[in-house]
Amino acid sequence: MQYTLHCRVVDQTGRPIPEVAVAIVEAPQAMPDLAQLTNTEGELDWGALPSGSYTLQLQHGGHSRRVTTSLPLADTLVVTLP
Repeated sequence: MQYTLHCRVVDQTGRPIPEVAVAIVEAPQAMPDLAQLTNTEGELDWGALPSGSYTLQLQHGGHSRRVTTSLPLADTLVVTLP
């Protein structure tokens, strides 16, 4: 079974952050490099992903953060950046 990872990146006040570079750096199985920018609403989607644990690397304006999550998710993954 395959799933979609829906992610939203916000600042500390909850406002969306556009153009955050997000990459999957660890996945449950070998896959090609996956990276994209968040849209104007601070959101992005990756489809057709197998279940398991993923580590995301987020970078924006000199800030960097790693987040680990597992699929399937019950809801949107919300990440806060400074």
